[in-house]
Amino acid sequence: MTTKCWDKAVSEQIEALVNSPTMYKPTLFWEPLKIRILNDIKEYGIENFKAFPSSLDAFVGRYGPPANGFSEASTDEVYEVAKRGGLSGNNLKMLRSFISGRMSAIADYRVLRSGIVGNQTNCWLELDGYSESDYGGLKEQFEFDGKVHSRNSLNYMLMLQFFQRIVGQNVAPKSVLEIGGGWGVLGEIIGKCEKPATHRTRYINFDIPPVSTIAEYYLQKVFGKGRCCTFSDLDESKFFVDDLPKFTVQPAWRIENLNGEVDMLINSISFQEMEPEIIRNYLGHARRLNAKYLLLRNIREGKKTKRQDSYAESVVREPVTTEFYIRECKQLRYKAIGHNVIPYGRKTADGFHSEVSIFIDDS
Repeated sequence: MTTKCWDKAVSEQIEALVNSPTMYKPTLFWEPLKIRILNDIKEYGIENFKAFPSSLDAFVGRYGPPANGFSEASTDEVYEVAKRGGLSGNNLKMLRSFISGRMSAIADYRVLRSGIVGNQTNCWLELDGYSESDYGGLKEQFEFDGKVHSRNSLNYMLMLQFFQRIVGQNVAPKSVLEIGGGWGVLGEIIGKCEKPATHRTRYINFDIPPVSTIAEYYLQKVFGKGRCCTFSDLDESKFFVDDLPKFTVQPAWRIENLNGEVDMLINSISFQEMEPEIIRNYLGHARRLNAKYLLLRNIREGKKTKRQDSYAESVVREPVTTEFYIRECKQLRYKAIGHNVIPYGRKTADGFHSEVSIFIDDS
């Protein structure tokens, strides 16, 4: 598809979003981001989505500036001050590694590698086979052992590694339902890391336009148009899990039309950007679709309600905590079987805990 065709695809989904149920419209956190993303698509083109000025606040994670507290402009000043202070050679390289985010990326990659040892014969996903594509014009990617990674891909792989550790390496979901999947990197990981003998897991992603359109773009570029079911391939009537192709990306409200069963629901970070009633709705769909596992990553203490970070413009009305998930999941007959911050999640400098949690069907 040409850039003009993708502009049309974005417009069609935004128009449909206007008439969608209130439950699936952008939240307080997402409404201003939606507008910024739309403006960036017009200015830079969808093919550069990973480098949008709005991308960091929306769905592209970074280890380096500005996510680590340094602005793009201040980094040069820091280097100049360091040089004037006599810093040189390996010490200056170490400083650059720290500010660029490479040092943090290496820390996550070491955790990932530590779990990829021995015989992987029974593994659902061979995570050492993954290397992220360069579609989208991402500014921040790191190469380790000949494989390319970003913060997003490493976040997902650490979640999946924790899942395989707790549930068992031989558990291979036939279908993975993701809510708020960003540009679809989880689908890319599944598609590239499944064992050649299986290749059976369907990836289904529901998200708010225009991010859902961006995920359509990315997965089609990586795997080909014929393998991805997009907005234009379906209408507002019901559709079934078993009839879907390898990859499916749909706008959020069409989860109402999905029928059948899924093995796993995944959400990484985006639930924490939603209000409680919206999360309850999605968890209810997980129960309706008989999801056996819930794999979640969220801030244990809940998202901030006041702007405190220079690069974060959006907040939530009511923070959603780990206790909320435990309580709500229990009512839906799911029990927690694992929580982890270190090493599979992250403890932030300001004392917040980005926690990976696993719930299993207890009905």
